[in-house]
Amino acid sequence: MVQILGYTFGRLTAETLPPGRRVELAGRGTTFVYDQPGPPGAPTLVLLHGLGATGALNWFPSFGPLSQRFRVVAVDLRGHGRGIPAGRAYRLADCADDIAALADALGVERVVPVGYSLGGPIAQLLWHRHRDRVDGMVLCATSRNFSGTIVERCFYQGLGGAALALRLAGSFPPFRGAPAGDHVMEEQDLEGMRLPLWAFDELRRCNPLAMLAAAHALGRFSSHEWIGEVDVP
Repeated sequence: MVQILGYTFGRLTAETLPPGRRVELAGRGTTFVYDQPGPPGAPTLVLLHGLGATGALNWFPSFGPLSQRFRVVAVDLRGHGRGIPAGRAYRLADCADDIAALADALGVERVVPVGYSLGGPIAQLLWHRHRDRVDGMVLCATSRNFSGTIVERCFYQGLGGAALALRLAGSFPPFRGAPAGDHVMEEQDLEGMRLPLWAFDELRRCNPLAMLAAAHALGRFSSHEWIGEVDVP
């Protein structure tokens, strides 16, 4: 409760949120990352956020503590925040390939993906598709299969139909995403901003149509056939 009240009445500072920047991923598009240096030679953590969030929104309380031992990189995933636009089909494999391309762009040979919820399958797929780039994995509030029951399968299949319906009705203004989605606040604008106001600005950058498509992709994900082969901590 004390922590929740602290976030409610707290304000952003340079210590809360490291400077963010756009990064071009070769042949894939431009994404947005927060990159917090760690000790010299420290391993690199890549923080992968959950559905409907952004890299900063999901992970901002962790930047400072984790940077004491690691280089910390938080990225906006496809269709989220200032990440690469989702396109017509949302594929978690594309998100995993984005992270491998991000490592290339940052000059990092091997990373430890930390996946929360939606980020969990992406971390698993990063290992599955780019095993030579992964030193370890951290999986938080996630799964190897999000559609284990009949109710869950019906729910996720329904999301696919909802996403298609919204795409056909793409001219409906509320589903276009935030008009300021490409605007990056200057550091001086963020300094001292109330955390709830900043959090709302981050949330409104996520396009509802992309969120439905991402949730539908999450429901189709399963790693049960190969997750037992993971050979990193």
